[in-house]
Amino acid sequence: MTFSVRRPTFIYSIVLAIGMAVVIGSALGFQYIGGYIPCELCLMQRQPYYYGIPLVIIGAITSAL
Repeated sequence: MTFSVRRPTFIYSIVLAIGMAVVIGSALGFQYIGGYIPCELCLMQRQPYYYGIPLVIIGAITSAL
């Protein structure tokens, strides 16, 4: 089995993971650095990102194999 990072699915997965991390990083930055207090809905809307980022990284690793 060979390891190939040139597959389009690997690149798309990495771009998606980076994009999701930027979204969550921005929200956490507003919360902790900016001092904004998020509402309950804002906290609930972050959960898919928390679950999705590790799944996308696992998908990128498996697509590269």
